[in-house]
Amino acid sequence: YELCTLQPAYLDRDRQKLIKKVREELPPSPQEVNPRCPAELSDIVMRLIAKDPAKRYQSASSLMAALVK
Repeated sequence: YELCTLQPAYLDRDRQKLIKKVREELPPSPQEVNPRCPAELSDIVMRLIAKDPAKRYQSASSLMAALVK
């Protein structure tokens, strides 16, 4: 996320609020934060950080296939 946006996905000075954000919220897509980030890469990053494990890549090979594509 940070490589695409040049900023952390979550920011908060309060540790408890930060933990809550990480657990419950998705950050804006990298492309929303940095319009120069390609849509395809933004989609891959969002899938990597999905809250639901079933929505994430299930293997390194499936991630690699998405990156190559």
